[in-house]
This record gives sequence, C-alpha cells and structure tokens, in this order.
Amino acid sequence: VEFECHVNVEGDILLRVQTQVDSKKVSVFRLAFHTGFHAIGPQVFDKRQVDLASTSTAFPATFTLTLSFRKPVTNYGKTLTEGKLPASYWNGILKAAEGPSKPPARAGAADAGAGAGAGSAPPPP
Repeated sequence: VEFECHVNVEGDILLRVQTQVDSKKVSVFRLAFHTGFHAIGPQVFDKRQVDLASTSTAFPATFTLTLSFRKPVTNYGKTLTEGKLPASYWNGILKAAEGPSKPPARAGAADAGAGAGAGSAPPPP
C-alpha cells in the first residue's frame, strides 16, 4: 500500500497510521523520528523499528515501511541550499566568537603614558 502525503516536515515527527473500527480510531502502527538524521531519498524501516508492528503477528516478518525524503524547502516552498548557510550567518557567528569589540583609544592617551614623569603609575607587579 502506498500513500503520497507531500507534506513538509521538520524536527521530531510521529507518523501514526490509524484505522476506524466501530467508529473508534485504532492505531495500526507508528514511527517516531527526527528529520535531521535522515538523508534525501528513500529510508527503509524494518518491522522491528516500527512501533506496534514489531510485536504484532498481523505484520509479516518481511514488513517494511519506506519514507522518501526530498530536498528541504522553506515555508515558502523554495529549495534550501543543501549544507550551506549564507556567509552573513557565519560572519555573525565569527564576530560573536571574537567577543565584544574594544573601545577606541582616547585621543592623546598614547602621549600621556610616553614618559616616566610625574603622575605616572608604576607598572603592576
């Protein structure tokens, strides 16, 4: 059986397949996963990886569930660049890692400390 969902998903996902029995919903099987751990293309899960199916005799030992992942897209449906973030993102990270910027030197501060005359403090021990 094949279901085409064409749904954009991201993060922690719980896929639950249910049926209706006497106007009551009953879970057939479920699979929890995180999209960050799957590559683009088909991902095959065998019976032991699928909750409820793994312990059910209603599913044959050869049961598999295949999910197909496509290129990630933004909320606007535009394809994201695989594995690449814009340079502005990395520049911001690098700038933050450098710490706060040093305040500019005061005018004349270099001249004031040039000699060892009156008012000069001794160097720290």
